[in-house]
Amino acid sequence: MEVEFPAAVSGNMTAILKLFDPRHPPTFPMGQRGLLRPHGPHDQLAWEDFVRKDKLRPFLDEITAVEKQGLWSAWYELGDEEPQSHEALGRYEAGLYRTTLEEFDSETRAYGRFRDLQGKCIPRLYAHVFIQAQTADPALAGRPEFSIFGIFMESIRGFILEKLPDLPASDAPPKELWKTIVQDAVYAANEINKRGVVMLDCRAGNALVEHDTHRVVIHDLPSANSATR
Repeated sequence: MEVEFPAAVSGNMTAILKLFDPRHPPTFPMGQRGLLRPHGPHDQLAWEDFVRKDKLRPFLDEITAVEKQGLWSAWYELGDEEPQSHEALGRYEAGLYRTTLEEFDSETRAYGRFRDLQGKCIPRLYAHVFIQAQTADPALAGRPEFSIFGIFMESIRGFILEKLPDLPASDAPPKELWKTIVQDAVYAANEINKRGVVMLDCRAGNALVEHDTHRVVIHDLPSANSATR
C-alpha cells in the first residue's frame, strides 16, 4: 500500500506501508487461507476465545517442541468437515498468528542487519507501526495478540526483474543496459550473502529495478526464504 505523510524538512513523502495481519498473512501454510478459507466472524470468535482461555502460550510451546524434533507441526490441518470445531479454528488462527509474527520479526531483523545496504541493495526502512485490531470482546481490546504490525519502507517505482524481457519498448531500459542490470542483481544478492544470510530463493522475481536510475534492490526479504549462516 502506497501512502503519503509529511516529511521532516518540506513537502510530503511517499512510502510503502506493508502490513502483517494474521487475518491476511503474507505467506500461507498448506490449505492456503487466501484460496480456501477467508477470515470470517466464526474464525474471529474462536481466536478470541483461544486467547481468553490462555491457550495460546501452551500451543506455541507445543509447536516449538515439535519443530525442535525436526518434525512438521500440523496446526494448519483443519480437515474436510464443516463446520469446523471451535477448538480447531482457534488453533488454526493461533498458527496464523505465529506465522505472521515470525514474518514481521524476520523482516525487522533483516533490515536491522542490512542497515548499511538500505537505500542501495534493499529498500530503506523508515519506521515500524502497530495498529490495534477491533475485537468482538471489549475486554480483549489492547491485547498484543490482536495487533497488526507494519513497516514504512521506501517506495521503488520500477519493475520486477523477471518481467524485463516482456516489457514494452517504451517502458524497458535500453538493451545495452540489461547485462549491467542483471549483474547488479547478482551483486545485491551477494552483498546479502556476505553478511551471513544465504538467499535460498534467489530469483529474478525477488529483485526490483528502479525506472529512473536502474538501481536493483532485493525486496520482500522474508519471502526470499533467507537462512542465517
